[in-house]
Amino acid sequence: MSIDYRIDTLRGIVFTVCQGNITAEDLGDIAQRLRADPAFNPDYRLLLDLTEVTEISVSFEMLQRFASDQKGDPFSGRSRRAVVAPDNLTFGVSRMYEALRENRDHGEFRVFRAAPEARKWLGLEESAGTRSSSHSA
Repeated sequence: MSIDYRIDTLRGIVFTVCQGNITAEDLGDIAQRLRADPAFNPDYRLLLDLTEVTEISVSFEMLQRFASDQKGDPFSGRSRRAVVAPDNLTFGVSRMYEALRENRDHGEFRVFRAAPEARKWLGLEESAGTRSSSHSA
């Protein structure tokens, strides 16, 4: 498993890429790392890319806890999050998480099959010279 993220402070967005098998521990770890990063702002937008995920070892109960627990999702109710999930497994799990969040005030969350639609929904335009902070695990 690998979860890498880059925080673009000028555009107010966190770009996150997941690879391999994602576990409940990985979700907890990335949430903790983001909260500890001085460049992170919980109101930032998120673009989460699951294109290279091969397996998701997370139970429904864990997704439910992550969606409702303050120690789970590090983003605020003012954030907008987009997930790119091209295959059926990642799309299905992401939609399940989206449904768990619908009755809570945790910001906007949408799942997309392709990156261009996700980027458009987030209002991203390519620009040169952005200031960012990158981190890998």
